[in-house]
Amino acid sequence: MKGQGPMGWGKSSADMIERFERLLGDHPKVERRTMFGFPIGSVNGNYFVGLHENRFLVRLGESDHAAFAKEFDAKLFEPMPGRKSRHTLVVPERVAADPALLRHWYEKALNHALSLPRKAAKKKTKTAKKVKAKAKKKKAPSRAPTRRA
Repeated sequence: MKGQGPMGWGKSSADMIERFERLLGDHPKVERRTMFGFPIGSVNGNYFVGLHENRFLVRLGESDHAAFAKEFDAKLFEPMPGRKSRHTLVVPERVAADPALLRHWYEKALNHALSLPRKAAKKKTKTAKKVKAKAKKKKAPSRAPTRRA
């Protein structure tokens, strides 16, 4: 984990990013995005798998979530102390190190995400609109002074 990512987190190693990309494959409905500056996979706006530093993360349906947590003693993802995710689990190293086992749980997470309705796009706040408008103004080309004869 060389270098610092957002919020002082270590960056994902090139090996982890490569493993993550292989895991995502080329499913036509899987979108590649980032969360906290790390790569994630989502379907219809529903996040289901990702990386955080050098750890895989997974979101499963209720029964699979309970089974995964129990079988592998998987812990809830906690990006900051006291800020546990209710739905996202950290994939234990023994699962992440076994490609077939990791693929099995990836497929369960993907199937769960495919079963969910499309997530509604968030509305932009007035502040976001103002920031965007200011950025647009700054990008406006400057006019060259006109010459008079």
